[in-house]
Amino acid sequence: MKSIKYVTLAVLMSLGIFCAVMYTSSCTKDACKGVTCLHKGICSGSSCTCIDSGLGGQNCEIIYRDLYKNNYGGNAVVSYGSLDSPVIDTGYVNYTAIDNKLKFTVLSDTDYSHLQLVWENRGVQMLQTIVKLTNNSATGSTFEVLSTQGTPGWNNYTFRGSGNINGTNASVHLVASSSDTTKPSMSFTLSDFTRQ
Repeated sequence: MKSIKYVTLAVLMSLGIFCAVMYTSSCTKDACKGVTCLHKGICSGSSCTCIDSGLGGQNCEIIYRDLYKNNYGGNAVVSYGSLDSPVIDTGYVNYTAIDNKLKFTVLSDTDYSHLQLVWENRGVQMLQTIVKLTNNSATGSTFEVLSTQGTPGWNNYTFRGSGNINGTNASVHLVASSSDTTKPSMSFTLSDFTRQ
């Protein structure tokens, strides 16, 4: 009789341990149950990790570049880096170029951090390049303009710089340099352009 009690007790204890193990392992398996990660985000420990730096939000639902696609308008401050060129009128060492536009458009690629930037100065296209958004947050993003040749009319200049953008404003600081020694380096500051 005692042996039946011990066998029954052993069976019940084994069954209890088995149920506890199954309950614990089923909880960890279900940590991501009900969590939907968008844009190929990965669920881990009941939260989403976004695999693309251009994405954000609790479920990777924010595509930052979509927040910024638009035209931004303002004025550019132009400064010459040197005055040793004979083609420079010293009256224009520092001046403001009015009616400038920064156009940000979304590409059809799957890298959500890329945007196309076009800069126009009074209707003349100065630069067209791809920028990569970095330091993305709810308050905006930064980006870098890698060394890019200017558009026709400015194609003997190479532009580089950086900027920041949010849904309301955009700013870019560019330096243009030329291999032609008769042309000076120039600095363009396009600050607080407003979304149009």
